Amino acid sequence: MKILAIDDQQLVLYPLKRQLTNLGFEIKTLVSSVEAIKVYETFLPDLVIVDMNMPTISGLDIIRYIREQKGDQIPILVLSGNTSEKLIIDSLKLGVYEYLRKPINIDELSAAVIKILGCPKENVKRSKIPTIIEKSCVGLVVPCHNVEDILINENFIDFIDTHSGFHLCFINDGSTDDTLNILYQLRKGRENHITICNYKTSVGKTEAIRLGMLYMAEFEDLNFVGFTYPEMLMDFSNFKELITEIENSDVNIVSSFYQNSVQKERLSSIINLMSYKTLGVKLNNVKSATSIMKRELVSCIFKRKFTCKKFFDYEIYLRLKQKFGKREMSNIIAEYSVNQSLESEKQNLTIKENIKVLIQLAEIIWDSRSPKEENDMTLI
Repeated sequence: MKILAIDDQQLVLYPLKRQLTNLGFEIKTLVSSVEAIKVYETFLPDLVIVDMNMPTISGLDIIRYIREQKGDQIPILVLSGNTSEKLIIDSLKLGVYEYLRKPINIDELSAAVIKILGCPKENVKRSKIPTIIEKSCVGLVVPCHNVEDILINENFIDFIDTHSGFHLCFINDGSTDDTLNILYQLRKGRENHITICNYKTSVGKTEAIRLGMLYMAEFEDLNFVGFTYPEMLMDFSNFKELITEIENSDVNIVSSFYQNSVQKERLSSIINLMSYKTLGVKLNNVKSATSIMKRELVSCIFKRKFTCKKFFDYEIYLRLKQKFGKREMSNIIAEYSVNQSLESEKQNLTIKENIKVLIQLAEIIWDSRSPKEENDMTLI
């Protein structure tokens, strides 16, 4: 029995193909709806699984092609994050067998397929923790410098193994311990979901994030791109909350921030006052634990190097202000608090370091008054 699955996000198709192949089906997956129409003519599938939101030719147009132009009545399953009532009704009128909504457990999808076609294989074992096909696909950059003790974490491994919508890009930033080898171990068997960029000499955490963000923005099947730190991989519930917020609102960037020490709270208070005066929005903190944004924003934010390495998040907001204007800032930013703190950030800053940070921030504010021409950059 042959199945044609069409979705413009490859991260959705990986677990789908793996699961249905395991059940004994012959499956062909395509990210191009234009190519899918050509393949349909020659592959002659017994079932079509199609997403709705695709560029050039939509999923509904593919259904119309099969039903109206070809006159074929083969079963069609819709697998989509689009919950528009009109779209659902239009697809059902065209004879879609079932409209399945993302996120969805892979076993639920398998059950729908088996209900239509039966199961070629008998006694197929189900996975203990079924994979979730996500509504959105997210690229996450993680800078790593001598973090071998943090990376082996069962909660993190279970999450990445069961949530298909994440693509992690680990930046090994000149580690001198066993970090790189551990990253390669993590990637084994997860090559579709984990990328490793290795710098033999440290470029610094902020620059590693910048380069990683530019790299991940090249993946067109990602809805959102963000960055976090190895310590945050211990609890993925934080990411789910941020993604739910950006999926279901008009905000362009969501961040979770750290609880500070008393000394850092004083510095943050000064920075927050500066942010209110310059950005027109009161921020709880300008040191993010995790930030996730719409992929199309990455180029304008990360193309130029950052001036202040300690609080580069503030510079991100200034660049957003240049793009959207001061009036819109409160509508495009959302913040959440987390209880964790970065090991590398726990030490209090000296008076000299505090002054240096404030001077750098003043320079950033001054420079932001007149947008600079951005230079081309190539990721090494």
